[in-house]
This record gives sequence, structure tokens and C-alpha cells, in this order.
Amino acid sequence: MSRKQIVSLLSSSACFACPVFASSGTYHVGPGQTYSSIQAAIDAAVATDSTNGADNAHYSGLEGGTISGQPLASSVQVIIHGGIYTEQVDIPGDPFGQTVRTVNDNWQVKAAPGERVILNGKFSIGNGRDYGGFDGIDIFQSASTGSAYSFGSTARGWNVKNGIIASDGTNANAGVTGSLNYGATILSHMTLYNTNYGVSANYAAWGGISDSIVYGTTNIGVTSGNSYPATPSPFTYGNTMFFANGTDTSGVVVDQGGNLYTDPLFYSVDPNSPYFLFLTAASPAATGGIGGTYMGARPVFTPNQNQWSLDGDGIWNDPGNWSVSVPNAVGATAMFTSAISAPRIVTVDAPVTVGHVLFDNATNSYTVAGSSTLTLEVSSGIADITLFNGNHSITAPLSIVSNTDIVGPGVLTAGNITNAGALSIKTNVLTGNLDGAGSTTVDAGKSLSAARIRQSSLVLNGSAAITSARSTTNTSSVLSLTLGGSGKLDLGSNDLVIDYTGGTPFTTVKNAITSGFAGGAWNGATGITSSSAAAAQFSAHPTGLGYGEASVLGIGSFSGQTLTGDAVVVRYTYLGDGNLDGNVDSLDFTRLVNGYGQSSAVWTQGDFNFDGKVNTLDFNSLAGNFGQVLASPSLGAVVPEPASIGLVSAFVAGLLSRRRRGC
Repeated sequence: MSRKQIVSLLSSSACFACPVFASSGTYHVGPGQTYSSIQAAIDAAVATDSTNGADNAHYSGLEGGTISGQPLASSVQVIIHGGIYTEQVDIPGDPFGQTVRTVNDNWQVKAAPGERVILNGKFSIGNGRDYGGFDGIDIFQSASTGSAYSFGSTARGWNVKNGIIASDGTNANAGVTGSLNYGATILSHMTLYNTNYGVSANYAAWGGISDSIVYGTTNIGVTSGNSYPATPSPFTYGNTMFFANGTDTSGVVVDQGGNLYTDPLFYSVDPNSPYFLFLTAASPAATGGIGGTYMGARPVFTPNQNQWSLDGDGIWNDPGNWSVSVPNAVGATAMFTSAISAPRIVTVDAPVTVGHVLFDNATNSYTVAGSSTLTLEVSSGIADITLFNGNHSITAPLSIVSNTDIVGPGVLTAGNITNAGALSIKTNVLTGNLDGAGSTTVDAGKSLSAARIRQSSLVLNGSAAITSARSTTNTSSVLSLTLGGSGKLDLGSNDLVIDYTGGTPFTTVKNAITSGFAGGAWNGATGITSSSAAAAQFSAHPTGLGYGEASVLGIGSFSGQTLTGDAVVVRYTYLGDGNLDGNVDSLDFTRLVNGYGQSSAVWTQGDFNFDGKVNTLDFNSLAGNFGQVLASPSLGAVVPEPASIGLVSAFVAGLLSRRRRGC
């Protein structure tokens, strides 16, 4: 795998007696967030730094204590949401100039929970910025980026964890560099991959690396000196394995002592990718407490990782088709990688349970098919379907029991999904029915296309579209619907039920449809919209999305769904269908007449163009569609009503009469 392929995987001052010197706040970075770049969030946080010039000696030795009960350490958190960022990030030195843990310290820069963050660049940390942390960030170095983490000589006490530092081989710098001479900087659960040096630290007394893998370093895994203090403590290497390169996995590459553990029973599924480093089942490190099943960065290292090994179509439950054994247990991993030379079908011939499914083949696609159910379940943590490379399919029935992420740059095509957990869509997914009592969240910039969505909760920070033909079997139903800043729901030609409890979402739904309406184009960038209505906007009989409270409409069922209580309903229908029964008739005229002249009206009162008013524009929409019937599963033809012309004439006459009387 090339580096390009790897990267494609993927924000006062105070008096002496009662100071509050700490900068603080949470800064969110990413699509749809407050800050679009990491540096912008850092700059905003720096703007809150204290520059109070109180006597430094007063603070010396406090090490994160308090003055008059006031906390000294910073509470800045920069939360980076999933995505690929290309920038060189500078965290400037502490303007307060401290070398103790007081103000402007304890910054935490981390990936949002469960989201993959890739940085093509580096972090530079200035002097005096102490005791912070980096968590869950994958950094890819090139010739121009320098060290992934470069610490100033008095930037001390940092914890860098749960991430990858990988080089394309052109970078002459270390993965992590710094003097580290004022306090321990610790790396934990890191994978340092193909760097020139893993860690370059001037003073070994003040640093350590634990539960990590240093793999394929060109020179030395860790280089460090002992010149400070006079009696140094050794640089610590807790549960860390060092490997010279991808083929020689027995070499320990470090320049000074430490309790090192070497394990030749280590392998890489893809020697060019830091994401596929595993321990074999026979490895002492896998079972002997040296790192256990969690060493290095993501993914979690688990014995018995099973790869599909047959270059052909085959059944799941045949042991001969897998590298180790059939993956069929809670938490098991099934990997579909480079074994195939053409698109292949893996048939789920009997019910199977796994916790993790990984696809990594950019050239040839896998289809996991069959009539038996594939279940995703883990005993702890999060299950996942990960598409590191290529677009792949799981058309067998998919049952999600545990909280699950679908992640990666590839597109997943799925059959019907039954979700009882918390499903996070972190890539683009095409599926059939998405049913069950669980919740589904679509991340910003990602999309979900489904025949229908029936979940307890649907949260759209990205987009979702209902792509099936109109039918009551394709009506979507949720207990709650949340649209983030960039959230969008395209109902196509189908209907929606929000069967809520507590406060009504009516106004939220109204505003979302108004946003999707976009002045009649039905192509709003956010909100609830209809691609079918967009296609019909210039037809003789335009359509749209009508909405209403079930209690106002006096209905106990809607579009094939029984309503269990209060509900807001949305129907794809003709403009003018005020009572949402699919017909534009005299009942709808009556609603429009009763609402005529109102300035804060809704659909069921005759506001068919979403401007809050009921006037002749709405009358024209209704009159143009009078007599139309929207049948299921497709649009019906015009149904003539002999009395329609007379009814319209009488309605117009009534309006003119009211105007002459000043009504």
C-alpha cells in the first residue's frame, strides 16, 4: 500500500490574591464544527492565555496546585473530528514563561471519540507549555514535515497516546523529538512506523515509551542522552517491542538498556501499512501479559485474526477458506484482504457472529452474501465494519447487536440491516431496510442511502436519502430526529413518521422542510427535502412534502404505520393536500378558506409555499392540483371531478365577495 493510499483512509487576567490565570474552553475542529482547521482552534485557545507577570517564585513547586482555591492548570480541550487534515500545527510557548505546572498548561488535543483523525503534518509545542496530551491522532510524515511531535526544551510532562506516527521514508527526522529535560514525556499505546528515528530525546531521565511498537526505523528506535540530571534515571521501555524492518522481526533497535521484549511471532498483513500489525496466537506477548491484547495504536491487537485465504468464491463456515480458523464468535475478527485476484463472493451459509469485519482490497471487491444472518457483537468496546481500501458489499442480512462503527474511505453496499445498538455511519453506506430499536448517527460529510429507516433515533450530521419507490412498506419511522448544522434528509417520494414523546418536534420539522423547500426548488443543502419533488417542480402538477400533527389531523395511523401516541407526520404529496390524505379536494379547500389571510400559518392551514402566509399563491397551488390523487406505490393519474370547475369558481367568487365586504 502506498502512502497516498494510506492517507486516503482516512479546535484574563486577575489579581494576585485571587487569580484565575488558566485559559479554558472546548474547541471543536472539523466539517460542520466551529473551526475548520486545527491551527484555527489552537489560535483561538491561545487568545485566552494569561500573561500575568506575578512573581514566578510564588508559583515554583506548586506543580498544578491552587492559589486561594483557584485552579492553575488550563482546561483547554481541542476536539478534532474525523477527517484528513494537511497542516503544520504550532502551539506557541507559554507567554507566562513558567517552568512549573501553573497557568496555560494541561492542554488536551484529541480525536473525537470513535473517530479517525489523520494529520499530514506535525505538531510543534513551544517552551513552557506543560503537562498536556495528544490522544488518538494518526500523523503521516513526509520530507517537508519534520518530526511529528517536536517539543521545546521546557515543554514537559506530555502524554502522547493511542496514535500512529508513520513516514513515507523520505523524512530524516524522528517521530518524536525534544529535550524533555523538565519532566517526563510519555508515549503510550503508539505505533511508530518506518520513521528515521522513533524517539530522539536529549535527556533519557525524563521520558518513556510503553505498550507500543517501534517498527521499521531506519536508524535507531529510541536515542537519548544522560547529561541531565547528574544522576539520571533510565529511559523506560515498558512492554514495548522494537523491530528492525518488515522482514527481520527479531531485532531490537535501541541504543541503551531497558527491559525490552522481543517477539518474533509478529507479522504485518500489509508490510506497507501501519494499520495491519498483529500478534499471532502463539506469541508470548499475546497471552503473557506483555502488552496483552492491546499494544500499539489502532487497531486493537487480538490473537487469531482470521483472513480469507481462498482466491475464489466460497462459503464462510469452511475452515479451509481461512488463514487460521472460521471466525464465528462474539468479538471475532474477519479480514478480507489481498487473497483474491478478481471480485469474489463469500456466502454466509449458516448464522455467523463476529465483532469486527475489515476490508482491504482496492482492486477487487468482496461481496458477503447469503440468506443466513451475519451478527456484529462484542463483549466490550465497539464493533466495526472497516473499509480501509476499496468498495465492498455485505448483502447477507446484517444484525447489529453492539454499538457499531461503519468506517473507512470506501463505500459499503449492504442488504437489510437490523440495528439494536448505536450505529455510527462514518463512511458512505448504501443499504436496504434499516430497522430495529437502535439509534443511527451519520457523521458530517458522510451519507446513508436506504430503502427505509425505522429506528428509535436518527441523528444526521451528514445526509440520508430514502431511495426506494413510493410504498407504505417504505415509510420511515423514528421516535426522534435530529438534524445537525449540515444534516439533510431526502425522503424522495416516501413518507415519514416521528412518533415522539415529550415536547413536540413540530416547529423543528416545519423549519427543516422550509429549508429543504429552498424557494420551490426542493434542493436545500440542509433540512428535509424531496428529490422527487425537485424533479416535479416544473410539471403541471408539482409535489412537495406536507406535514402536520397527528392530533390536528385526527388520525391514529398514517402511511401504513400505527401511531402509538403523539406524532408529527410528513407526506410526499401534491401541493394543496392540506389534510395529507393524498387527495386534493374540497376538504383541502375548506382548510385553506379557514386559514386564508393568516400570517403565521402551517401546511394544514393552507400554507403550501412555506412562507407562513395563506394567500392567493397557496390557492393557486391548490387549484392547479385540484382533483389529483397520489396513489401508492406511484403517482396516480388525474382523476376528473365534474364539479371541480364549479367548486373553484365558487371559491373564487367567495374570496372576491369577502374582499368587497372588507373581510
